[in-house]
Amino acid sequence: MLTYENIYSHKTVIDCLKRPVNHFVYNYAAKIHRADPVRARLNSLEGNQNLANMAPMAVRDARTAVFNAEQPSKDPELADHLVFIAERKVDIAQAESQRRYLEQQRSEFIAERDNMQLEARIKESELAKLSATQAKDEAAQAQQNLYYAKQETAGAKQKVKDIQHQLDQLDARNSARGSVITLGDVLFDFNKSDIKPAAISHLAKLATFLNTNIDRNITIEGHTDNIGSKKFNLLLSQRRADSIKDYLIGQGVARGRIQTSGKGISLPVIDNTTADHREQNRRVEVIISEPVT
Repeated sequence: MLTYENIYSHKTVIDCLKRPVNHFVYNYAAKIHRADPVRARLNSLEGNQNLANMAPMAVRDARTAVFNAEQPSKDPELADHLVFIAERKVDIAQAESQRRYLEQQRSEFIAERDNMQLEARIKESELAKLSATQAKDEAAQAQQNLYYAKQETAGAKQKVKDIQHQLDQLDARNSARGSVITLGDVLFDFNKSDIKPAAISHLAKLATFLNTNIDRNITIEGHTDNIGSKKFNLLLSQRRADSIKDYLIGQGVARGRIQTSGKGISLPVIDNTTADHREQNRRVEVIISEPVT
């Protein structure tokens, strides 16, 4: 018999059946949309002839993570977590592929240099053994070949130096916290946090180093002298550290590789009794981590 209770029960079941379908379609579309950028990055890496085969295990892990991130899920938090994992796996695959590619180039240049040096020695030996009766044009040709071999060897050595320069070009002092580069008071006007245009060149070398050595992260610490209140100096030191971070991000350094901290007047390198001492305390220190393993 059809009663009000039966009608209400059937309506409730139908509504419950409708909601999961709509919810599933929404979550699936949103999930695919969120995973699209990381899929594009993975495709770009796999399409790069220089990098694609450098780190197969890392690329395989990234491929699996991206596939998992693209699967439909009714749990938004799980979906976001899978996308986050996929992004990190692609980051690792890119970094490892680039590192191995640079190391491979470096090894090839060294081998090329060694081969050229060996060829040069062989040619020198052959030249020494030439008989006085041999044709002068043969000796001249050997001399010319030797010259070109030495030129090629010099070029190979320079290439090796360039690769090595890319790996550790930044001249920083060692400390218990890592390698530290100190940026003095030249970056900012007094009590300001905007980087002076004339000081941009001081940061260019740091940006180049970080873009080349993507396995290193940094912490930027701002420091001030004791002029003004502690609160003002703490905020000023933080804004200065953040200004440098923003510049580096603008030069292509990933935001997640940079931490900032405003120390204010808490860590002076010298007392603040003179103008010269206060100038030394107004500084920004960049602590460079060891390569991420």
